[in-house]
Amino acid sequence: MAWLREGNPYLPPPGKIQQGELDFSDQTSAPPAKNTGLVYGENINQQAKLVVIPLLEIYKDVKIPETREQAGKRVVASGQVRHRLFLVGLRDITVRLSNGDVTTTDEGGFYQFLNLGPGSYEVRPESKIYDFDPPSRTFTVSPPVAKDEVITGLNITALDFTASAKTYSISGAVKDSSGNAISGVTVTAGPASATTDAKGNYTISGLSPGTYQLRPSKTNYVFTPNSQTITIVDQNVTAAPFVGSFVAPPPPSSTFAISGTVTTPGGAPVAGVLIDVCPGSAVPCPPGTGTYNAMTDASGNYQVMVPNGTYTIAPSHPIYSIFNPPTRTVTVSGANVSGQNFMTLF
Repeated sequence: MAWLREGNPYLPPPGKIQQGELDFSDQTSAPPAKNTGLVYGENINQQAKLVVIPLLEIYKDVKIPETREQAGKRVVASGQVRHRLFLVGLRDITVRLSNGDVTTTDEGGFYQFLNLGPGSYEVRPESKIYDFDPPSRTFTVSPPVAKDEVITGLNITALDFTASAKTYSISGAVKDSSGNAISGVTVTAGPASATTDAKGNYTISGLSPGTYQLRPSKTNYVFTPNSQTITIVDQNVTAAPFVGSFVAPPPPSSTFAISGTVTTPGGAPVAGVLIDVCPGSAVPCPPGTGTYNAMTDASGNYQVMVPNGTYTIAPSHPIYSIFNPPTRTVTVSGANVSGQNFMTLF
């Protein structure tokens, strides 16, 4: 509150209020001092009169600037979640803060947390179909330094994340009929593949949700079943075991090569095409049932060693389902047979 001696030359007219710096060096019962505030005074019979003006009453409708402590409790932390490949914001992504606050991204992939006080925080996005880089971010809201220091600009920004479609794995084992491991078996699932280890186990990783045809392949082996249909939803899948049976190759002196190339209509080589060779002319030869088989290499080439005889050659691929021609019939008679080519259509 402000105290003022009646008759002071700085006294305002009766009933008036003014703001300014007043000299109270002549006031009684108080040391000389200067003060800034609103004062009120009146002159009654030229007698000295002290008037008390409660400043809280005067300032009750005045908005006081926030202190550092107050502003520190109003920090906003914000960021964006974007797709890694398309670089667009992703909406409806759940974002959690370590203090228990939860929000979701808007149409532009943006999110924010309001009214954060001093402390350390971790922010983490969550989704059943996306993985995030980084998985989480941390930030700190600093505590106040001076209680009466007015501050601005404490907001935390650029807490951004990139999202990639979640990937899963298919794992399993390949054994013989006695339960012994078969190593070196190539197991394909769509464009991905893995090879069984010394224990006959394999894991095909990096698979997006979807349905896959799982197929094993190894020279001089046939497998039961010849394929499995596996559907990935939102978790890794363990496939039923494959059972492989060894088919003894003919003596080397009596075997010959059937070879060829698989290409696209534009002439590009197609790798990973399973070539099944079944004894007989124009006989059914479903994928994985060939007595002899091979897989095309990076140049689209394949080679299968067989004894003399007539054979049906059938290509198959997890993506390309139609080949021209669909099959070929070839007769091996004491010499290699080349040029057994195929072209993918769809």
